[in-house]
Amino acid sequence: MTHIDDWLDDELNVTSDVIVKVKEWFEHYRKPAAYKDWDYIHGNKLLCDYNGLRYRCIGCSRMGGSTA
Repeated sequence: MTHIDDWLDDELNVTSDVIVKVKEWFEHYRKPAAYKDWDYIHGNKLLCDYNGLRYRCIGCSRMGGSTA
């Protein structure tokens, strides 16, 4: 299982413009509240499909996670 920080730092994993934008979105959401760019956050939404349903991502933990 890959830690989210390892995935974000992996420059070889940039295979498309979509991946670049997703990484940028995660970087913005993982900053402490005092350093977040709220204009970016309010103007950019990340949607994902899972089991045939579409979900909107509304946050990202700075404590880590998985991209397995």
